[in-house]
Formats: sequence, structure tokens, C-alpha cells
Amino acid sequence: PVEVGPECSRRWAEAIGRALRSRDRGCAPAERFLDLYYDDLVANPVGAVRKVYGHFDLPFPQDMEQRIGDFYRRNPKDRFGTHRYSLEQFGMNREEEMRRYAAYRERFRL
Repeated sequence: PVEVGPECSRRWAEAIGRALRSRDRGCAPAERFLDLYYDDLVANPVGAVRKVYGHFDLPFPQDMEQRIGDFYRRNPKDRFGTHRYSLEQFGMNREEEMRRYAAYRERFRL
């Protein structure tokens, strides 16, 4: 993990930067993008999925709410135990990662 953590983070930051610059240049119409926050997905999965379907003018399947509920019942949080991770485990530190993703965090108010 220590050997690959910083490299993976650097690559992700570069990829995110390229994607956002492309989006800002108008590579596709703005309505083709939807920014969905992870916290919103976790807090209200059905609402988040409805938001995706609604944004793209897709009909929300009648059984979707049931299917989402079934998924969460079959896969409860900590099903395989609690996992704890730290940046240090991966050879990274908070200050550097905060700097690396500063523009992304500012743009999306994270």
C-alpha cells in the first residue's frame, strides 16, 4: 500500500483535473452532467437514484425502490466487519492530499 498510495492519488487527481477541464470547455452539453454527492447517496439511496433518473428524464422503474431496499438488506453496513484505514497506511498525509484536491474540494464545496 505504501508504494502505490501516493501514485494512485496523483493519477486520480490528474484524471479528475482533465475531466473537469474538458467539462468546462463544453465537451458535452451541461445537462449531460449530474453531480451527485456520496453523502446524499448514503443518506438517501432511493432519493439519489430518483435524482439520477429524473435528471436524465428516464422513467423510474416501479420496482426500483424495492430493489434498492433488497440490496441494502442483503448487504448491511459492516457485513464483513469494520474496516479502518488511514492515509498513513498508504504512505500519504492529510496536508498533501488536501492541497492535491483543493480545487476539486472548492468546486464541489467539500
